[in-house]
Amino acid sequence: MKNDAPCFLQKVECPICKAINEFETIKVGAYEEEGRDTDFKPVGIRWKNPKYQKFSPILYFMATCSNCFFTREYTAKYKDWKNDTAFKNFRLKALRQNHTIHVTQDGSVIRELGKSLDPQNYPLQTAISKLLIGIYDELLLDRPSNLDVARYFIRVAWLFREASSSENVEQNVFLSYVSALDDQLKNLRQVHQRIRETQGEVKTAVANHLEDTSFTTDEISEELKKGYKEALLFLAGADEQFESAVNQFSKMCQLSNDSFVATGGDDVLSMPFAGHSSYRGFLRSLKDKWEYTPASEHDALRYCLEFYKKAYETGHEVSEGNQQIQVEYLLGEVSRRLGRYAEAKGYFNNAVRSAQQFIYQYKGESARTALARKIYDMALAQGKLNLKEAQSVEK
Repeated sequence: MKNDAPCFLQKVECPICKAINEFETIKVGAYEEEGRDTDFKPVGIRWKNPKYQKFSPILYFMATCSNCFFTREYTAKYKDWKNDTAFKNFRLKALRQNHTIHVTQDGSVIRELGKSLDPQNYPLQTAISKLLIGIYDELLLDRPSNLDVARYFIRVAWLFREASSSENVEQNVFLSYVSALDDQLKNLRQVHQRIRETQGEVKTAVANHLEDTSFTTDEISEELKKGYKEALLFLAGADEQFESAVNQFSKMCQLSNDSFVATGGDDVLSMPFAGHSSYRGFLRSLKDKWEYTPASEHDALRYCLEFYKKAYETGHEVSEGNQQIQVEYLLGEVSRRLGRYAEAKGYFNNAVRSAQQFIYQYKGESARTALARKIYDMALAQGKLNLKEAQSVEK
């Protein structure tokens, strides 16, 4: 009997809980792509076995332990993790400890996402949840790979796009306003935390000062106590008002996002999901527990951009040459899709310059420079589109 299954099973021991899992590996040539979107998303997937047409290949990109939900990119290196000395010696202990703490907590993000996995009934949602657990696990490390987190988030964005309608520039502009405000709210929260810390230090300093009355008369001492008390009460009231204002801004940002989802929510992710009003609603319920929980393609792209920036700016995560050129291009393309046209322009220009230098450095080596040439052409084309979209918004 002919075996037309596009996948074969491989057994892998979970490095966290030691459970033996059977993960599906896609066979070479099991599906074809019609092409790639401008951020490299595969389009026009056609499985040779039509029974698999409802599944995205990204469903098999991450491997999730059925026992403890530990999730890692399903690569040859992971399959052979027992022989990966660096992983075992420098990452595994902390990862095992951190993952175990989180997965054993009732209502934790890992547990909630893990319980949501149902590839047969919810293949697209399961693919997203697996990526999010993988991101969560990576961020538990002291030194997470920003580049890997960015790579995972762009795939989350692809899956959201797969579920929804075609790209809408006006929607991106609207959401860019909301995300810009959300970014500033993060700054406000950091300022608020510093204010609270300083407020505590001021209280201590006042107490220490008032304890020493050797250089004041009783009358002046009482006046100091009264004045400092009033100032501290005023400071406490200002702190409460600050917190209330930040919370109000947060509620309005969430309302804006909810409004967008409600008006555009006609996709599979907005339909009832495993006891929740929708998968988007399920994700929003996790937002208070994990700030990087996306509820839309725009959210996923924002986080993708954040971690690509971190990887790019550290100076050691991105290698010179093709990888740098590709990251610079993606920084431009993701920025464009988010409506951040000025940022996009700079990154596209960087990608063009880096590609030109690389092609010149290795002139005559066509195989080595093929990707750089392709990205060079894409950066020029998307740079022109970025300029056009920026001009249309300014009108």
